[in-house]
Amino acid sequence: KIWVFLLGIALSVWELETNHQISKYKLVALIPVRDEIDYFPVCLRALNKLVHSIVVLDDCSRDGTGEYAKFLANQFRIERVERSPHCTHRTTPPFWGDEVLHRNFLLELGRSVGGSHFVIIDADEILAVGGCQNNDFASLREHMLRMTSGDIFVMKYITLWGSVNRMRMDKSDSKAVAFADQEGTEYLRRSRDDRLHIPRLPIIKRPGRVWELSGGAALLHLGFVDLPRARLKNLVYNLFDMVTGSRKSRAEMTQGLADQGLTSSAKVSLGELPPPWLELLTDCGTLKAAADLSLRDGGWRAQQVLSWLSDGMGPGRFTGITALEFASDIKFPSFDPEETGRTVRMLRRLARDTSWQ
Repeated sequence: KIWVFLLGIALSVWELETNHQISKYKLVALIPVRDEIDYFPVCLRALNKLVHSIVVLDDCSRDGTGEYAKFLANQFRIERVERSPHCTHRTTPPFWGDEVLHRNFLLELGRSVGGSHFVIIDADEILAVGGCQNNDFASLREHMLRMTSGDIFVMKYITLWGSVNRMRMDKSDSKAVAFADQEGTEYLRRSRDDRLHIPRLPIIKRPGRVWELSGGAALLHLGFVDLPRARLKNLVYNLFDMVTGSRKSRAEMTQGLADQGLTSSAKVSLGELPPPWLELLTDCGTLKAAADLSLRDGGWRAQQVLSWLSDGMGPGRFTGITALEFASDIKFPSFDPEETGRTVRMLRRLARDTSWQ
């Protein structure tokens, strides 16, 4: 009985010390935004209940997302909004700069507001926790703040597909979304990374424990709710790789498109959201918010595609780009139906052209 009593005292002291330590920590959300003005407010709604502070990096948006983030600062816990100094003022590539430089700048912004623990969320992702009540988010926050230097936090990741009610059954996995900061932690480019896409978390030199939350919470990805928009976005990235002299081959671009399920031959396994998740996301107001989004037609993206096709080198250099198969999904601003038809037919011919092989 004495041992039980002493053990109880030891546990109580440990819990008090742990809670005292947690109270000194600050959980900061780091959100890189690039042309996500439609999704961004939905992302903030739940995240605002979890973190102490939100830091937003506009990494070269062309749709006003950065300015919109400043406007939203009065409604959410947005402590800093900055445009990356690594964006260029060019209207031709590489106007997006370098993702490693953007991410390291964002991490330093988070540290500048006193962040000790960081959650990294993209602007087209939504955090769903428990019954979405404040105490559910408080519990998750405490859980994350118990991480020690170098620890990472993993959550279930759900990709919605073509609708806010359907999910990829073959792409429901887990992703590392948070970490406890450690001296020397930074983003570095690996040999397989490109200029625009690198891993979500930085390189931790002395990795610690992996915390995994398998149930009761998930990260919901909205990027494929509007499939034409997703295909146009990928097309722009593919053409960007071509005009910037990327080492990525056409075959690699096609494989990347297939891996995302966006090619015409891709086999995608879909299912309805399980009732518990559907109920959870409905309670959060997430599904309604996502369904109510007034998604734009990506006007600047369509204009950029036209710009690249009509520059001095002409459209011939883009032969064999599989993403052009879906040209009929593109809405070309200022084009009448006849002009749009001619342009779409040309893009499809380019996609089928194998002369580059």
